[in-house]
Amino acid sequence: MVKMKVSKVLVVALVLVMVLSTASFAASSMNIVQGTPKIDGEIDAVWATANTVKSEIFIGGDASTNNVGEFKALWDEDNYYILAIVKDEVISDASADSYQQDSIDWYLDVANNKTVEYDAIDGQFRANFANVSSVMHRADTSGFVTAAKEIDGGWLVEAKVPFLKKMKAGDVVGIDFQVNNDNDGDGVRDGVSNWAALSGDGWKDTSQFGGEGVLVAAPAAKPATTTTTTANPKTGDDNNVLLFGIIALIAAMTAVFVLKGKKKAASYK
Repeated sequence: MVKMKVSKVLVVALVLVMVLSTASFAASSMNIVQGTPKIDGEIDAVWATANTVKSEIFIGGDASTNNVGEFKALWDEDNYYILAIVKDEVISDASADSYQQDSIDWYLDVANNKTVEYDAIDGQFRANFANVSSVMHRADTSGFVTAAKEIDGGWLVEAKVPFLKKMKAGDVVGIDFQVNNDNDGDGVRDGVSNWAALSGDGWKDTSQFGGEGVLVAAPAAKPATTTTTTANPKTGDDNNVLLFGIIALIAAMTAVFVLKGKKKAASYK
């Protein structure tokens, strides 16, 4: 009987660990705040409201051949906006192929339906440091605008991509961001870094983007005379504390069952 109870406790523990582990490795997600910047290569004040993610997944090359880009995103009902800042010591467009140049790609699955093929309003978008841009998979390129310039220690790209449908707060889009790096300026791409990619196949398969963007309303303006505080957002550390707490509780329950079993066994000797 004791062995059966202990086994049940261990099964419950295993299930809880599996559930929490699955939650921890869900698709990468970011809140995309509502806002409309001017696309001119200058960083407007509205970008300060946007969240930042980094391209720290190396799909090609390693830390020595990759540049990690910082990406921000904004939205309004008609358009998706991105800002990318890339630190880059050697800036190159030596190759005739744009993906082999120092450039960024960003991916958009408007309906977030993660289809193997791109829908008509989905797209892969690219711009290099010199503002040479292109659109893949989407036939309607109207309204697509980019601006780029070199900055101290690297370069930046700002862009607008029409959603081609009306969007609202609460909608979720599939996204990813990518940096292409010709590390030595020889016309061959040496590194590819992404924010959320599940593989290197996002260029042909929207289910491989790995990232989701939740469209959220613009933050309300705070009264000048009012001071407010907000709780710290939950992080992966909170999940770890919860996981360790559950495991500790289960271990304690298991010990109690074992001790009770030993006492019962002793009473029958």
